[in-house]
Amino acid sequence: MSDRPACYGRLFPDLTQLEYNTPLKSPVFTVLLESGGMWVQERSLHVDYAAWEACQQCPCYRACYDLSLARFLLARAIENR
Repeated sequence: MSDRPACYGRLFPDLTQLEYNTPLKSPVFTVLLESGGMWVQERSLHVDYAAWEACQQCPCYRACYDLSLARFLLARAIENR
């Protein structure tokens, strides 16, 4: 059994799952692309500061942050390949 929480490595939303007009959430962040036609009219990012503070208190925080960032960067790098 792992001592890691279920949210481990998932600080950032998985942007490969982003759909228009549907909030995409992670434990800390919510992103939304609002579109009423052919183009995006609004982009928003919400930070749950209480959740962020709680994450920073977690004993796994540093490793979780590193893994979350690595996953995010690699997903972005392969997005257009």
